[in-house]
Amino acid sequence: MSNNVFAAPQEWVSFWKKAAEEHVARGAAVSDEWAKLEGKSIEQAGAMVDEVSKLTKESLAYGAQLATEWRKLTLDVLKAQQKAQSPA
Repeated sequence: MSNNVFAAPQEWVSFWKKAAEEHVARGAAVSDEWAKLEGKSIEQAGAMVDEVSKLTKESLAYGAQLATEWRKLTLDVLKAQQKAQSPA
């Protein structure tokens, strides 16, 4: 800063203008980084949804397989029991 009384206000204006421009530039950089992080998190959320969907389908298929095996075993036991109780 100079000691000139008339130049001092101009220097302050210049200082604050520069500070405001730097602040806006940093804000824009933060906004850009935030957008990158947001994009990554949306991508990860989509991957998680896909994985949960896959696991749910596999669980449903496994449950159906278990139910089929359970019915088969039940019928086999009932047939064996009937055979054991019937007169030969």
